[in-house]
Amino acid sequence: MSYHKSLINNVIEWIKKEYDDELSIVKINAKTIEITARNISKGSAIEFIQNIENFKLDEIASLGDSQNDYSMFKLCKYNICFNNSEKDLSKLATISVKNQNNFDKLFKKYIIDFNEYENENNESICLNLENWFD
Repeated sequence: MSYHKSLINNVIEWIKKEYDDELSIVKINAKTIEITARNISKGSAIEFIQNIENFKLDEIASLGDSQNDYSMFKLCKYNICFNNSEKDLSKLATISVKNQNNFDKLFKKYIIDFNEYENENNESICLNLENWFD
């Protein structure tokens, strides 16, 4: 399907003009936008869960590749993005990986396989993610 390149930008500007007090709009890529209520974001979701589970933000790692991940990256201590990510997002990244395959290698190296982990005391498992970024 063909589309006019400036159409998405015109839609974004119109939504911002008409609904700026109520909605947040993020351009994900050339053909995709994300529209949410003004106070809803990945960052606000992390804060919501943090209030329930009582964890520290420096214990959280985030993975993202577009502007809708920005609020989450601003909160988390460890941020992983792909090299082709938005420039603003890349500036907040702790580490950039070239592609999914490189991320898979990092994940397998540093994350425990929870299915094989036996925990007799039913304790929480904590991962020291600082080792990811040595």
